[in-house]
Amino acid sequence: MNELTKLENSLARMPREIIDKIIFYTHSCQPQCLIEDIKHINMVKQDLTIMYRNYWDYEYNDWLINDIISYANNYNATMYGYVDKFYNIFLRHICLENILQVDQYIIYLGRKEVMSQINIFLGLLTIEERNEFLKNTIEDFNTY
Repeated sequence: MNELTKLENSLARMPREIIDKIIFYTHSCQPQCLIEDIKHINMVKQDLTIMYRNYWDYEYNDWLINDIISYANNYNATMYGYVDKFYNIFLRHICLENILQVDQYIIYLGRKEVMSQINIFLGLLTIEERNEFLKNTIEDFNTY
């Protein structure tokens, strides 16, 4: 079964009110900068996934999130706490307004699936930060 068929089957089981809300969002234009950011996230995620899967095999997502967290914390061990860069990244989240909320959210995030954690981190990073992380990762992998 292809992805379009799966999507159609899922939509067929949803209440009409939900379908109407989804359709509303499919017809509203999104800012070009948001579209470019989403494309960039997907491109970087794909590149990182390939690199980490080739290097780490089965545990690649665990290593990837570990390295993203390390990057966000300026390569400082999180056991010693979070640095300003880390908090500033999470304060971009629309629902987080202060450091206490970020600390609570990090605990919540730690209970989510690793892939969700990766998606959230990559989504909060800017294009420049994603590029820097990807560049650092490529350099690290090339030294081993």
